Amino acid sequence: MPFKAKPVLKERIWGGLKLKQYNKEIEHVNVGESWETDKDSMPVLIKLIDANDILSVQVHPNDDLAWALEHQKKGKTEAWIILDCDEDAEIVAGIRQGTTQLQLEQALENGDIQGFLNSTKVKKGDCIYIPAGTVHSIGKGIVVYEVQQPSDITYRLYDWDRVDELGMPRQLHIHKALKSIDYNKSEVKASNLYELNIPPQQVVVVFQSEYFTTAYLHLKKSQSYSYQCIGFTALTTINGAVLICYEDSEELLVKGDTWIMSESCPITLEALENLELIITKYP
Repeated sequence: MPFKAKPVLKERIWGGLKLKQYNKEIEHVNVGESWETDKDSMPVLIKLIDANDILSVQVHPNDDLAWALEHQKKGKTEAWIILDCDEDAEIVAGIRQGTTQLQLEQALENGDIQGFLNSTKVKKGDCIYIPAGTVHSIGKGIVVYEVQQPSDITYRLYDWDRVDELGMPRQLHIHKALKSIDYNKSEVKASNLYELNIPPQQVVVVFQSEYFTTAYLHLKKSQSYSYQCIGFTALTTINGAVLICYEDSEELLVKGDTWIMSESCPITLEALENLELIITKYP
C-alpha cells in the first residue's frame, strides 16, 4: 500500500534548524538529516540535509570495494539537488585532475589537502551527480535533497580540524578513503533546474543511473497531472502542496513530505499551491 513517509531525524555536529521549513519537528537540536526512506527495506535512501556547517571531505566506495573493504554488497553512489543555499555557498565535488594517491597522502600529512579539492559555488536548483569514488563535501549554508544507494559506508578523508563537544576530533578513515577514490574521475559538473526552462506539467529526468532515476515536475496552482508509478516510486514535495489521488484514496503532501509507492499504479496530482515535486524511482 502507498504511504506517507515517517522521516527519521538525525542529529549531526554540522546540522541546524532549517529543516523546520520542510515540515520537520525540530526542537533545539542540530538536525542534519531527515531520512525519508528506510535504507534497510527500500532500494534507495532519500534524505533532506541541512548543512549549517561544512561537512567532512569524504568518499564512498563502489559496489566491488564495499564488498572488499566492508563485506557489504552495496557501495554508495548519490546525487544532490540544492534546495536552498547562502549566496556564496560552495561544495567540494572531485579532486584536481591528475592527482595521485601518493600526492593526496602527502597533502594529508602536510595539512594542505584543500589545494587538491575541486570547490565550486552553487545556487538553488543545482543538480550534482556524485558517483561512488568521488571526493565530496557539502558546504556551509546549504539545504539538499539527496538520493543514494541504501548504504551507510562513508570514509572521512578530512574534517577541517573540527572537534566535537568533548574537544575530540571525529574519526577519519584515510586508508580506506584513499583506496576508494576514483583518481581517473573527470570533473563533476552541475546543471540547474531553473535554467532548463521546464514548462509546467512536464516531467524532466535530472539523474539517471543503474541505481535510481530522479525527475522534476512543477505545476501551477490548480493544475493537475496524471502520472504512472511503475514499481518503487518516491514523491517529495520541495515547494507548495499537492493532493495525490489514487484508486479510491487521496493523500495531502506539503513542503518536505515524501509519499512512497512500491507497486505500479496510476495517480493524479492536484496542485493546491504552486508546486515543485521530485520523483525518484528505482529502475
